[in-house]
Amino acid sequence: MAVENSPVLSRELGAWTNSPVHINGTVAGYKPNNVIEIKDATGSIRAHVLHLGGIRLNGRVDLWGFLTLTADGPVLRDAYFEAARTATRTAPPADSRGSSALLTQNTFTKVSDITRLGRAKAGQHLPARLVGVVTYADPEWRTVFFQDQGGAIYADCSQKDVRAGQWVQLTGQTDAGGFAPQLVNCTIKILGMTNLPVATQSDLEDLASGHLDARWVEMQGVVRRVSQEWGHVNLTLTTPKGRFRVIVPTADSQPLPLQLIDALVSVQGACGSELNARGQLIGVMLHAPSLEQIRVVEGVPPDPFGVRGTPIATVSTLDPERLTGRRVKVGGTVTMTTQNGDLFIQDNSGGILVTPQENHRIRERDVVEVLGFPAVGDFSPYLEEGTLRVTGKGTLPEPKKLTAEQIMTRGTNDGQRVQIEAQLVQTVARSARPKVVLQDGAILFTAHLTRTLGADRLSELPPGSVLRLEGVCVIQGGENHEPASFRLLIAHAAH
Repeated sequence: MAVENSPVLSRELGAWTNSPVHINGTVAGYKPNNVIEIKDATGSIRAHVLHLGGIRLNGRVDLWGFLTLTADGPVLRDAYFEAARTATRTAPPADSRGSSALLTQNTFTKVSDITRLGRAKAGQHLPARLVGVVTYADPEWRTVFFQDQGGAIYADCSQKDVRAGQWVQLTGQTDAGGFAPQLVNCTIKILGMTNLPVATQSDLEDLASGHLDARWVEMQGVVRRVSQEWGHVNLTLTTPKGRFRVIVPTADSQPLPLQLIDALVSVQGACGSELNARGQLIGVMLHAPSLEQIRVVEGVPPDPFGVRGTPIATVSTLDPERLTGRRVKVGGTVTMTTQNGDLFIQDNSGGILVTPQENHRIRERDVVEVLGFPAVGDFSPYLEEGTLRVTGKGTLPEPKKLTAEQIMTRGTNDGQRVQIEAQLVQTVARSARPKVVLQDGAILFTAHLTRTLGADRLSELPPGSVLRLEGVCVIQGGENHEPASFRLLIAHAAH
């Protein structure tokens, strides 16, 4: 039974939040990163959905998700939706053979004629009967991609016997869709099996205009992340021109293809669009019927950690032997862990920030090896999607004794442990993890306590107190990537 927004938002968090909440409402808007706003008569709530296919603005949906409180308010995470049946114009009656008995001369029989309508005209729910091939079918998510000789289109359909590769007759009504015209109120008559279309060789630049929306395409990329949610494998791939995602329906019992991480692969699938709140294209998702549509072009070694290591200071520098877009391996001692799970490691050449691929139990002083994808940071490169392996326990590197002027002038200590003496500028507010404003010479900077240890003692210090601090230096870059400011991440004040 669906619940209203208002009772959901007024309930206290507890054991019940471990179960999905069911909301019935209309789609009020799109937001970045697959977030939609659902409203009913009692209010509205945001939901983070796994995909946007089939969600129409102002369309009614049933949605299930897990209530989570964030800094921006309540959100339903890991949400799954179904388009609710509406009482608007119904589809033409069909006879026992699946064909329309009341089709008129205005019935559309070619996808290209529908896509040329424009979203406003398509929103009039005009009748359509098409013959072509199903390139992707996901009945549980009411998602079908269909292609004929002239074009391709998304269809909202939950018919259980529909599969990719079937030659079908599709009967339904046009609809405005979220990005391009689509079909709703669909029934499908299976005429036989056929081959999938020849895939259009594409890259992200080809897809930026949206003219290949719903088409069967082929793209290459390096697999950066593999995960599984709601019976679907999700892959994130990167190319020299950006990133795209791949979604594959699969059984929960099927093992994740983790061996694809860092492999260069070629993927065939139906092209879907990711949109922002204004219905503008901001990303691409390929819908692949199965893992068979993913072909390895360049694999990874059986032991990924067996590759040659890279000194931290040379990450994102020119290396002719390194394959573009692939992971690098670094090693060092963990010098700091943060609340959100990120960590800093340091070797003899330098320090670097690592954002791990999944939750971990890494602690400071652990000696680790890290496989990660280099990414451009605010001032220095960092490693994304890090996979970590603990190889031992060590000691923290000795901090470099520096002044604020040396840090700003050199710009070479980002991510490294440093020691600095500075004067407290203002009283420190009582907080579990306070921010401390300090001055050394003419330079102001901040220090952030990552633990509660010593927080109360800091609030007792008067302005003008001289502190000696040890921590990890984080430099913020300016417009031309020159040092503009810095902050320290510290565990406690030394003096």
